[in-house]
Amino acid sequence: MRTLFFLLLALGVGFVWWSSGVLPSTVAAHFAVDGAADGFMPRGQYVAFMIGLVIAVPTLVFGIARLASRLPLRFINLPNKQYWLAPERRAATLASLGAFGVWVACGLLGVLCVAHWLVVRANLEHPPRLEQAPLIAIVAAFLLALFVGIAVVLRRFLRVRVP
Repeated sequence: MRTLFFLLLALGVGFVWWSSGVLPSTVAAHFAVDGAADGFMPRGQYVAFMIGLVIAVPTLVFGIARLASRLPLRFINLPNKQYWLAPERRAATLASLGAFGVWVACGLLGVLCVAHWLVVRANLEHPPRLEQAPLIAIVAAFLLALFVGIAVVLRRFLRVRVP
């Protein structure tokens, strides 16, 4: 999972760098609710900010997911905690939680890359205008996947398997 995350992170950074080549020297980087550009910044500053965001946010989530396996057990809150964190199940439980966190980090990376692509497309129009529907769709899809993922994780840990 770790290798996959860092591969996707490198691809995301490469995508932002590559796709930023078509941006104007002054980039519309902030948009009002109706999609009209209302904030601008130099291209270099926008690219640096976006690459920083693409690296920082998913890496933070990834780091938190990896850190969970190193936390004292008293800081881990799970249904049926004693059962799932018993020595014979602890490694598998923590690996499962870590894998979920990595998938969330990958999803966030995808959302950020799509948002960047929409900003690039908006800047190709005159005047710049951000398409709202694709942005809303990708955020809604991410949130739906997140809620479904949380439900699946909770469902798994709510059940205690008695031999």
